[in-house]
Amino acid sequence: MLQLPRIPRLHTTPAPQHHPPQHARCNLPMIVLLVAATGCAAPQRVEDEAPSVDRARREVLDGRLQQAEATLTALGAGEASDRRVLLLLGEVRIRRGQHEAAVPVLSRVVERDADDSEAATLLARALEGAGKGPAAVHAWTRVLAQVPDDLEAATRLARLLIDQERPQDASRVLAAAIKQRPTEPQLWRLLADARLARGRLPQALEAARRATELGPQRVGSWVVLGDVERLRGEVTAAVSAYRKALAIDPQHGHALLAAGLLLAEHGDAAEAVALLRRRVKIAAGDAGPWNALAIAHLRAGEYDPAIDAATRARDLQPADLSLHANLATALLASGRADDALVASLAARALAAEAAPTAVPTSGPSAGADPKLRRLEALAIKAALVGALVAPACVSAATAPKGPAIARDVRAEVRRRLQGSGLLPSDDELDELAPRVLETTRRARLRCASTRKGAPAPAPNGDTP
Repeated sequence: MLQLPRIPRLHTTPAPQHHPPQHARCNLPMIVLLVAATGCAAPQRVEDEAPSVDRARREVLDGRLQQAEATLTALGAGEASDRRVLLLLGEVRIRRGQHEAAVPVLSRVVERDADDSEAATLLARALEGAGKGPAAVHAWTRVLAQVPDDLEAATRLARLLIDQERPQDASRVLAAAIKQRPTEPQLWRLLADARLARGRLPQALEAARRATELGPQRVGSWVVLGDVERLRGEVTAAVSAYRKALAIDPQHGHALLAAGLLLAEHGDAAEAVALLRRRVKIAAGDAGPWNALAIAHLRAGEYDPAIDAATRARDLQPADLSLHANLATALLASGRADDALVASLAARALAAEAAPTAVPTSGPSAGADPKLRRLEALAIKAALVGALVAPACVSAATAPKGPAIARDVRAEVRRRLQGSGLLPSDDELDELAPRVLETTRRARLRCASTRKGAPAPAPNGDTP
């Protein structure tokens, strides 16, 4: 089973307000200047000014963050230690993505005054952005203690706790925050996420529904509701919630992936393909969506597109044996038994190189990684289909009629598996033969079409 990605985090940091610099406000129409003398002088070039906090602020407002940082770091020793300078320098570095560099600057302010909530908030953002999770939790906890109704502190602290697998602590933080802001949908959405992480589906459903009631235009509320319904096994309700999320944000990656997989497994494979094609366009370098798209094409009976998508997924993440297995499955389903065998054995050899003791030199990998066992089962199945097709490629007359298969077919299977260490027993092959009849038929059709020089006929949609 594919593991769905975590819901993307919602950033709650307010966007900085933009105010035009003084010289821009002085650039008024001539008629205004004639009626009311403003006294505005010609603006001085910023580059000609001496370094100052005011100059740095204007540079920030103009979006010249690099120049603003240079201005602030050029200040004299006395002014450079001023609280306003340190806070602005820390904020500039955060906005430039230099969170690690912002931490020591902002720490100096907090060390001077532990009750400075503005500095504490900036420090918490810097620590979180620098990937210092435990320290960020401590910092946001301090902010929340200073300002109990701080929405940003509550939501960021809760998300960090959930990410650190502390959903019970996150639930306590959110319960307290909801008492302060009972109608804030973001808090209810995160509470649903925390309860979901604790496996409390009824309580998670209650919180998720409350989030959608309070914020019907919040995409995250519908996404978490879809996740809860999916884990409850309510496929129709889950798909409906994901569709509502996509109506708000048509490019929401998690909703596209989750809805696509559910529809591929339980609903409309054609719609699943459409959704997952949109998903791979968002992140073409991510193996997961390509793998999901391959599954959807396979369910729709579109084998060649399934092979293409599975190949992309495998190439993006070659160490994942499940992606090799999905490619082999698509190849086998399309009737390309020989290619499926090659793909399965090549992946098994790759696994042996990565962990030599995990793959025996003879016999199947009993008790080993389920992904490895799946590859071995696919290799045996592909060898059997190839052996059944090989004798009389264009004729269906030699398809197995009963539980047992001919001795020469068993010999051909073992010949194809020679050197792999896989030695299926006669009973194993006899048991497998009836389960590959449809796959064998498609392989014969493909072989016959190839020999006649025509394209292979479209398969009927069955999968192995």
